[in-house]
Amino acid sequence: MSILARRGWLVLPLLAACGEDPPPPPPPPPTIWKVLVTHAITQAPLVGARVTVDGQWQQTGPDGTVSTELEPGTFSYRVEAPGFHFVPEPFTATPTVAVPANLTTTTTVALWPSLARSGPGSIAGQVTQDGAPVAGALVVATSAIEGFAYTDGEGRYLITQLNAGEYRVRAFMGGRIGTEKTRVAVSEATDGVDLVMAGTPAGSVGGAVSGGSTRVWLTHPTTGEPIPGLVAEVTGGRYILNGVAAGSYGVRAGLERDGLTLDPDPIHEDGPIEVTVADAAVTRDLTLLPAVLGLSPTDTTSAPASPSFDWTPVPNADFYVLEVFDLDGVSLSGGFDAVGSPRTRILQKPVAYTGPALAPGGRYRWRVWAGENDAVVASEFKLIAASEERGGEIIIRR
Repeated sequence: MSILARRGWLVLPLLAACGEDPPPPPPPPPTIWKVLVTHAITQAPLVGARVTVDGQWQQTGPDGTVSTELEPGTFSYRVEAPGFHFVPEPFTATPTVAVPANLTTTTTVALWPSLARSGPGSIAGQVTQDGAPVAGALVVATSAIEGFAYTDGEGRYLITQLNAGEYRVRAFMGGRIGTEKTRVAVSEATDGVDLVMAGTPAGSVGGAVSGGSTRVWLTHPTTGEPIPGLVAEVTGGRYILNGVAAGSYGVRAGLERDGLTLDPDPIHEDGPIEVTVADAAVTRDLTLLPAVLGLSPTDTTSAPASPSFDWTPVPNADFYVLEVFDLDGVSLSGGFDAVGSPRTRILQKPVAYTGPALAPGGRYRWRVWAGENDAVVASEFKLIAASEERGGEIIIRR
């Protein structure tokens, strides 16, 4: 190398003098979002998980990752895999990621296993309306067990882990009516089960809400999944959900961490709140109560294998009822029996867990109800409060 080349300051003028253009600057690095999907308990990468961003989805490879080149911005995403709970879970905020320019941003998403379904079958297809794909619709396959999925940006869905048998398949979305396909035979993979959404439904659900302001959802009556587009804010003590197709729905409210819950006593007496909608307005008033607060442990990754549960006392409560669930909603300890009587009345707290062993690294939920004895009939009682449905989450220490 010459002295001029080594020092550099005369090289470009020399090239220019010789008629050669200087080399262009290197292009900026691309903007990449990389997602690593793992098993929440084992931390192993998950192969074949679906990651949906900006209406499009990819499947993770052998290393559990997908990479997408994007414009800089903030994006919402959804992650799902056969045998695992979705991210986001129902009634929780859709997660977002901020992707800065010219960098690779890596997000790790841990999925929790679900034992609710384990069959080898699946149903796939596309949901359209007037020939155009319908994104974000809930598709439910119903038989002895049920499965569900949400459509991607191209209106495509995939319901997995179904047992062999015949299913009814229907799409749900606020403001649209989904046709139903019956006797869909499933043994292994069943593809091409396409569904069509029709025009605008004329039904509505609304009413008064006492006790506070929150959001109200309509849900699928058996899966409990929220119907996309059918959620309303309580304004001025009232809510209204328009564009509801004919059918039966569950009504849920007070699911945010806002210190409120639905009055548990009528639900305990009569079962979950449901409405049946035709082409007219349906009125369903709701009552909210202050939730039982101070739950311990909760929102923790270090609960012991045999946790002890505590909470803030409720005025006028004569006893409490505690129940522990897995993520599929299966009761592991406590709660109420088939006729609605408490399995155990808790008179003193804290109270130790007495159910089957909890798995190290496992994720569970618990809930507590406060009861008041009837002044006349000793066996009768009234539920006067409950902790929030989405609270009481624990992860067992490894």
